[in-house]
Amino acid sequence: MKSLATFITILLLACGAPRAFSAPDTGKVAIQLVFDDSGVLMEADRAKEQKIRVLGHLLSMTRARRYAEARIDLISTSEGRSVWIGGPSDLKGGSQTDRLLGLLEAHPDRCNNLPAAFAELETNIRQLEQQGYEEVVVIVLSSLIDTPAPCGDAMQITLPQLPPETGINRVLMSSDLVKAVSFYWVDHNQRRVWLEFLQPTSDWLGEHGGKFGLFDVENTVYELDARLMGVTR
Repeated sequence: MKSLATFITILLLACGAPRAFSAPDTGKVAIQLVFDDSGVLMEADRAKEQKIRVLGHLLSMTRARRYAEARIDLISTSEGRSVWIGGPSDLKGGSQTDRLLGLLEAHPDRCNNLPAAFAELETNIRQLEQQGYEEVVVIVLSSLIDTPAPCGDAMQITLPQLPPETGINRVLMSSDLVKAVSFYWVDHNQRRVWLEFLQPTSDWLGEHGGKFGLFDVENTVYELDARLMGVTR
């Protein structure tokens, strides 16, 4: 696997420079990336390429001054906590890139703790409010399959699986800071139940001028390629 910085550079060169963002050039912005590194991540090797595409999208965003100094938090769904906090400069090369590449790996022996991951997201949003941030972008890349602990080869998972009691709608709708929410790489069996489950968040964002998207595996590839080319919908 090429280094993270090299792979992102190739993606950006292949897709061209993104269009300019129309957002104001001032204000503190934070990006919350919740990524699935568990044993139930669908097509884990292929998913890793999409995780890197997400980081490439974040790097392309930083060409707009509003996002040039954005704070980026990475939240692991298996550990249920923030495992990395940095900024756009950390995506452009150096020792941090190798660490990031390792963090993105899926681990077959790890359970998926969606409730803990979304609880961490809530804690982060509360802290960002207190620290004077003006915008939060939430990106979730996960199959959205929760697993009990311990988990292993003998564990049986029946899909579709009802979303766990995470309070995620309350979290996302409780702060005016949240301007955009995107879910990527959702298992196709889970997409319908999560779309229905997250309808309150989708409606709330629409009413407040925000954006919401939830994409299955194939649509994730198309959507992230479009974003790398600067196409926004």
